[in-house]
Amino acid sequence: MSAGELPSDVARTVLEHAPDGLVMVDADGRIVLVNSQAEALFGYDRSELLLQPVEVLLPEGVRESHEHDRANYTDAPSVRPMGVAQNLRGRRRDGVTFPIEVSLSPIRAGDRLLVLAAVRDVSERREAEEQLAEARRRALLLEDRERVGRD
Repeated sequence: MSAGELPSDVARTVLEHAPDGLVMVDADGRIVLVNSQAEALFGYDRSELLLQPVEVLLPEGVRESHEHDRANYTDAPSVRPMGVAQNLRGRRRDGVTFPIEVSLSPIRAGDRLLVLAAVRDVSERREAEEQLAEARRRALLLEDRERVGRD
């Protein structure tokens, strides 16, 4: 083992305990790896996901466009967040959708392209943002009423 290299059992442990759901797909969009956090996020056992198209983790209305976007990504893969300024959603096994953030990272394994997606459930943050926006709207409304009352 050279400097900076981890034993494979340590690397697997790191992968399994990453704070985000990790889903790796091949160039055809087939799931080849998931970690335990991805299982928890999406409500699937990894054996149900392996070799399935990644689109099973997306709401039905965006699956076709995602296939197109995925094909474009494989033409020019790069490390980047996915869907910047979009409200991305994942779909759990039970059909419930939830807001997510996704970061993509291409990995070359010989002549094979794999893409690692780090997926984070942002439901709590979105809810907090909505509550803060509502509080701001109420404060502005109160200011307007006070101003009208003074006038």
